[in-house]
Amino acid sequence: LPAALPLAPRAPRPGAHLFTGASSGDARFAPSSVPLRQMVERAEATVRLASSENPSALGGRLEFSAVVEGPESIPTPTGRVRFSVGTERSEAVGLDVLGRAQLSLSWLGVGSVAATATYDGDDNFAPASDALTQVVRVPTTTSLTCLPSPSSFGDGVAISVRVASAGRGVRTGGVRFATGGAPRPSRPAAVTARPTHRQAPSRSSGTRTRTSTTACRSSRCAR
Repeated sequence: LPAALPLAPRAPRPGAHLFTGASSGDARFAPSSVPLRQMVERAEATVRLASSENPSALGGRLEFSAVVEGPESIPTPTGRVRFSVGTERSEAVGLDVLGRAQLSLSWLGVGSVAATATYDGDDNFAPASDALTQVVRVPTTTSLTCLPSPSSFGDGVAISVRVASAGRGVRTGGVRFATGGAPRPSRPAAVTARPTHRQAPSRSSGTRTRTSTTACRSSRCAR
């Protein structure tokens, strides 16, 4: 006679479990029993790694946060998360009651670096991990000048944009000149001469600038 023993919602914890099935017998059949060894695997966990700012500025403080989650029917994951940033540092941080771990640092250099959060697992959950690429850039300041200012209607003017930073290296990339008020998608200003660029150190020690200049015709030009 088949029989079933429902275990949900109180399923056995992960690990090896021994079950025994026994019949009490009756007037015609003698009692009997049989053991069964059941292995319950740990549940899968999900790790979500995030950065407080990406891309971030050189020298700024960054905070990496990892959230470890599992099925709702199982208690919150416990244990620790190991944060690995680049190839130079790995640090273990314990999970709080909500399954979260955080790591703060400010030593990253310019460029892209791989960050990984690895959950070690516990009695209920198997190990899991997540990764992201953190981009660190040198902070810059941009200034705009227009000569002559003010100008007369129909006169040509020269608009210069200067990008300055304290980092080393030549500034690359482009400068978009647009007419109008607040920054918004716009067609480039009418150019009557090819843009000229020059790379020169500023008078401030350690600061380098890149200047981009274009000539245009405008009825109004203000700093």
